[in-house]
Amino acid sequence: MPRLARLVPGRVCNVCVRVVDHAAVCLYIGAFGTQRFNGREQLFMTYSNLQRALVKDSMKLVLYNVNGQHPVQLFNLAKDPFEKEDLANRKEYQPKVMAMHNLLYAEMRSYGDFCDPAKKDWGYPRKLKWEDALRINP
Repeated sequence: MPRLARLVPGRVCNVCVRVVDHAAVCLYIGAFGTQRFNGREQLFMTYSNLQRALVKDSMKLVLYNVNGQHPVQLFNLAKDPFEKEDLANRKEYQPKVMAMHNLLYAEMRSYGDFCDPAKKDWGYPRKLKWEDALRINP
């Protein structure tokens, strides 16, 4: 059964979101108003201080911050829904990687993300314990 979650604007939340089909979403939207839901322009995702991701126009960029390493992955979800073919290191995709990097960093700032991409290791060189994450991002 789909669940609705209330997210606090301006706060980065670590929440689990269940995927529901479009018809179920339209039923919920219909219950709360007459405006039709046409989907999101982009989707920003976080995991602790270790990962940030952005999905836009069927492309998914994933940035990691693990043990001083910062790998980047790029996937074309329309052609590769199981994310098996990483496109990030291909020359022809470098403009897309840079554009999505910039958009992801803008999203991090707009949501008040506690990780700062301008700092080494985003300001957190080790995985945060749950209680530390709650203290930093109440």
